[in-house]
Formats: sequence, C-alpha cells, structure tokens
Amino acid sequence: NYYSVGQSYQTIIQPGSTIINYSGFHNTIIQSSLLIDSDGDGLPDTIELINNTNPQKADSDGDGINDGREVNVLGSNPLKSDTDGDGLGDYVEDNTYGSNPTVVDTDGDGLLDFDEVNKHNSNPVLVDSDGDGLSDYEEVITHGTNPDEVDTDKDGLSDGQEVLSYKTNPLSIDSDSDALQDFKEISEYKTNPILVDTDSDNLADGKELELGTNPNQADTDGDGVIDGLEVQGNSDPKDPKSFPPFLNRGLLVHYPFNGSLVDISGNGNNAQLEGNYVQSTDSNGNEAKAMKFD
Repeated sequence: NYYSVGQSYQTIIQPGSTIINYSGFHNTIIQSSLLIDSDGDGLPDTIELINNTNPQKADSDGDGINDGREVNVLGSNPLKSDTDGDGLGDYVEDNTYGSNPTVVDTDGDGLLDFDEVNKHNSNPVLVDSDGDGLSDYEEVITHGTNPDEVDTDKDGLSDGQEVLSYKTNPLSIDSDSDALQDFKEISEYKTNPILVDTDSDNLADGKELELGTNPNQADTDGDGVIDGLEVQGNSDPKDPKSFPPFLNRGLLVHYPFNGSLVDISGNGNNAQLEGNYVQSTDSNGNEAKAMKFD
C-alpha cells in the first residue's frame, strides 16, 4: 500500500512485514501498529482489537489483572472477572490461592476451588491439604473429618492412621466405647481399639484395667475360670485359689491313664483325642499305658 505524505492511516501489519520510508523526510517516523501498546498492558493494540479488549485500558474487565497477564500467562478471559465461573474471581485465584482461574477444580480432588476455600477451609491446590493420608474429598464426603486438621478427634492418631491402619473412628477418641482411648489401646495397653472385649472374657477392656486384670488374657490368674465368670460369681479373678460358688468343684472327670479314654468317675465325660500322640510307658513301667503328645 502507498500513502500520501502528511496523511495518517491505521492498518494492521502482519508479523514479518517490512516498512519502507519513501517520504524523503528524515524526521518522518513510520511505526507498525503491531508494536503499539497504548495502555502498556503487554498486549499490542492489534491483539486487543482481535480479542475485543480495550487497547486504552490495561485491565479491560477490571478484575485486578492486566489483559496481558490474562492472555499470555494465565490463559484466562480478559473480559471476564471469573473465567471459570467457580465463584472465585480470577484475581483471587491468581494472587491469593495460586489456583487456576480457568479450571473449577484446580487440584482435581473432586471438590470445587470455591468450596475448598469457603466451605471446607482446605487448600484448592493440594489433594490432601493437611497431609494426613486422606484426600480432601475423602475427608469431606466419605468420613466427615476435617480436611485441614491432621487429627480431627484429637486422640493422638492421625485421621489417615485411624481409617487406613487401625480401622478406628476418626471422629471418636474411643471407637469401641470400652472406656479406653484408641491411642492408649494401641500404644499402651496393646488391646484392640475396635473390640470392647479384646480377650473375650466377658469383661470390657476398660473394666479389666479398673479391676487390675489383664485385658489381653481371658483368665488372668490361670485358675481355669475366665475373669468375667469370676467377677460374676464374686470371686477374685487375680487369685488362683478363689472360685465362684456356683461352680461345682467336685470330681468332674477321672481318666486312669491306662490307655482308655473312658471317664471312670461316672459323669460320662469320655475323652476324644485330638492331635498327634503315641502310646508310651507309664511311670510304673507299664508299656502302652500312657500317651505321649507332641
């Protein structure tokens, strides 16, 4: 195109074009409009015209981010203050939370950036905000725990440990309601935090500690009667010579150890052998009158 000297023209010159000054005047400056950035926002006026942004206003949508950064860095819409429509403005996402203003769920954890910030107090750019081993989504949707608190119930076990390792309730300090805290059952008493009665002796673990019996041993004193029955019968579960009165302590069974498994006491409690055994010599030297077990 050729233009007369002294006239002003506006045109879009494609990249790579050459501009030659034929005016003959050394003080005449011809400048490509491709390079002009009237508002100094980092976008040449020609690009602003293509994007329908205002070449005279650095921040066309007034969201606090200049058009050049929106187009060239963030990929956001310079004409919309909330490009992804997630309820968080582009400026807040970019400058406050570091989230992506073009994606509604920046960390891909299943929770919207807006909800993470305004409802759950979690980090929209981290899948597991508190680093407890559970994703924010799992904490909020599945378990009801706090995604910004490592140990929601403050029992000394992280939410991840409770759910993944011990199968305890991350919302209760005593998952099995046995009067012992989960942390102490695991670390101190070595009992099962999800069983009320670890040793199945009819006494709750907490009650055993109260009585001084062993919550991991059904018969603390080794007298053949489980602790629960002793307590029920008002005998001492820590004294092997103490028995509940309702137990018949007479002769229950008598085996002569002569190779027979017949109860000769008359109570009919005939025996049945289980496991590996061989007939052996008894203490009187009688062969095959005793039994030897592995």
